[in-house]
Amino acid sequence: MFKSSKSSTSQGTAKKSLSSIPKKEATKQKIIEKIPTGFPSKDKGTSVLEGQRNNENRPVKSEISAKQESRSNYKDSVENYKKTLETQIQKLGSNHEDVAATYKQLGDLHFDHNNLKEALTNYQKAIDIQLKVYGPNHIEVAKSYNDIGLVLFEQGNYKGSLHSHQKALEIQLKISGASAPGAGASYRNIGMILLEQGNYAEAIENFQNSLEIILKARGEDHPEVAALYDDLGNVYFDLGNLDEASENYRKGLDIRIKTLPQDHPDVATSYSNIANVQYAKGDFDMALEFYKRALNIQLRVLPEHHPNIASLYNNLGNLYANEGIYDMALDSYEKALKIQTVIFEPLHPDTAGSYHNIGGVLCHLRRYPEALENYNKALDIRLRLFGKNHRHVASSYNNIGNVHCELQNYKEAYANYQNAVEIQLKTVGQKHPDLANSYNNIGTVKFYQGNYDEAIKNFIKAMDIAVHSLGKDHPMVATCYKNIGDVYFNLKKNKEALNHYMKALAISKQSTVLKDIVTINIKIGNVYYEMENFKESLPYYQAALDSEIDALGEDSIEVADAYKNLGVVHGKLGHHSEAIVNFQEALKIKRKLLNPDDSEIKELVNLIQSMSEIPSS
Repeated sequence: MFKSSKSSTSQGTAKKSLSSIPKKEATKQKIIEKIPTGFPSKDKGTSVLEGQRNNENRPVKSEISAKQESRSNYKDSVENYKKTLETQIQKLGSNHEDVAATYKQLGDLHFDHNNLKEALTNYQKAIDIQLKVYGPNHIEVAKSYNDIGLVLFEQGNYKGSLHSHQKALEIQLKISGASAPGAGASYRNIGMILLEQGNYAEAIENFQNSLEIILKARGEDHPEVAALYDDLGNVYFDLGNLDEASENYRKGLDIRIKTLPQDHPDVATSYSNIANVQYAKGDFDMALEFYKRALNIQLRVLPEHHPNIASLYNNLGNLYANEGIYDMALDSYEKALKIQTVIFEPLHPDTAGSYHNIGGVLCHLRRYPEALENYNKALDIRLRLFGKNHRHVASSYNNIGNVHCELQNYKEAYANYQNAVEIQLKTVGQKHPDLANSYNNIGTVKFYQGNYDEAIKNFIKAMDIAVHSLGKDHPMVATCYKNIGDVYFNLKKNKEALNHYMKALAISKQSTVLKDIVTINIKIGNVYYEMENFKESLPYYQAALDSEIDALGEDSIEVADAYKNLGVVHGKLGHHSEAIVNFQEALKIKRKLLNPDDSEIKELVNLIQSMSEIPSS
């Protein structure tokens, strides 16, 4: 059995670090005047997205736990188990296998209600008895190590969780050998912990070990095989290897289509995973289609208030948020939260994830007090569930820091980012992408404070970690190069800025994320424009326009501004007819989208008139 779905992101994974067009150099930049200074991109992965993988990327329970009780019955059930324990201990003594079994069942009950402290206490009591009754090499002991590892994973104690699952594997190998399905489950659990720690190579190795065992034991067309292909897809997705991720997700889908009804929830899981890849590749329409396929299945076959439906609403929200469709993102997140408040206890990690995501949208809408309120709700739940030293607590501190950065409260922003770094060093280690995000955020604060040396130092730290953990061609590495380029651009060191932007562009072209390509092309064009090398700037502004048309279609403000920028450069080069053509294209679009008396329309009319009055050379 899988436990509650991962709150992402990411958390999700979405753990993407996409470099969007910077705020003051955004789609409405007016390069006919002074080019606005560049600004580094704050970590978009933690500021907006906490996606939820519907394949429930959690270590696996060793057996099906007791059916989850309703909130009203939870306390009664706990009392009944306690009475049973009292009776058993009186009749059988405290060190009897039946007493251990009851402690385990009570632990399962607490776990299902996210009472992790009590769950761990009861699992520990169970294993203490089992070790006395059975000795160290018994299947029940292995199951208890698995249970303890599961709780420690949820608490963010990855080192302790890894140790427990390795103990479970060691026992499985002694009892049943390397080909037993139990060993396959342990390898999978270890792989999930390593994935959470950012230890991707070892995660792949353990998932492949598990897959080899399960293929032999279950055959090719089995749900466990499909789940393992999803696990491998998750690793490759986090690494930014989208083709490998897609290949594995589609293998999982193929198995499910062969063996399950077409409206089975696991088929919806595959559709959701494929949607994540499609969006990461920049294909919004295809991603939306797959999310809707998944949602339609879930709405038909699952209860109205089901955690998988909430997870999918969160992922849809992420899609809309990344596209800047914030009203629909907010609606999706609020639908997820509504379901979660019905089915979960007040303190639940998925509920915290939804508050977190709502905070991200409100931050983008510049509703900063409301954003802080939601981020603080998420932080409060996480602190009470997990304590301070947990990866998701660090994520909350990062996002609270982002709001303070937007409010120009740089001291508060820095303090929150530092909290995140301290937690991440303890929980995920020195080479995890989460830590790279935090150093990137600290670099951003230092940039805004004008401390450019410290900004570059932190961006380089972030890049070194990203290269080590994700590879030199990952979009996060491109973001770091771009941010360093922004610093040099502000220092008017155009050669160094250009060098870093070019490296960022080379990586972004491989990932084919159009928004990144647009951003960096504009920045390169800006450098050449500042150097008054207008001929060199022209192809980069043209490339930005072409990408924006591909991403947004002809009728958007962004495309209109790109036409205007091209017109300005053509004007500087004396290409008056080309300048007029581009200004006219910009004007045609803006007349469709803006009020007739808008200042931008008047400006374009004046530009066309001024350019028309210049004699032909």
